[in-house]
Amino acid sequence: MARPLGLISPPSQKDRPVGLLLLDTGIPIGVPYLFYPRPEDLQYTHPSRGTVIQTMDGGFVDDFGEGLVDIIATGTTGWQGTLLPGEVKFQILRELVVIQYFNLRKLHADAGTPIDSVKLYWIDTLNLVAYEVYPVSFTARKNKQRPLLFQYTLRMTGINRLFSIGDTVTKLIGTLGGLL
Repeated sequence: MARPLGLISPPSQKDRPVGLLLLDTGIPIGVPYLFYPRPEDLQYTHPSRGTVIQTMDGGFVDDFGEGLVDIIATGTTGWQGTLLPGEVKFQILRELVVIQYFNLRKLHADAGTPIDSVKLYWIDTLNLVAYEVYPVSFTARKNKQRPLLFQYTLRMTGINRLFSIGDTVTKLIGTLGGLL
């Protein structure tokens, strides 16, 4: 069936990576970890920092704005057919999130330097967002239905949003609002 004139197809998402980048005092540690294959499930939860107070006459809300985003990535590191086997990629991911990040922070604490100089960044070009994150948990799974795959669930808290397509849209709306 022919496409009606004026409609364009959406751009391919094939070349839009998702990855993690570890920095120590602004210097990259190793190479960025690129999720290939990409996570099967990406979940962003944007909570509010409000509290509803119920009273005899109704209620009110103590509103403190936007809360910290909760990011959950679930997937596998693949099997074979890429540069590195899935098991090796799984070990590299676990090493980065569970060991390297916390060891670097401990080294800074022991040296009396700020542990905040160690930063882990979540970069998601698929959803056009980037956050400085704190790794909350890393869950490793194996099961009978997928015995050759190393499965993971990585839960992070976005402590600082670096970029979001929403930022660009908000700026655009603000600019257009000023012109209208």
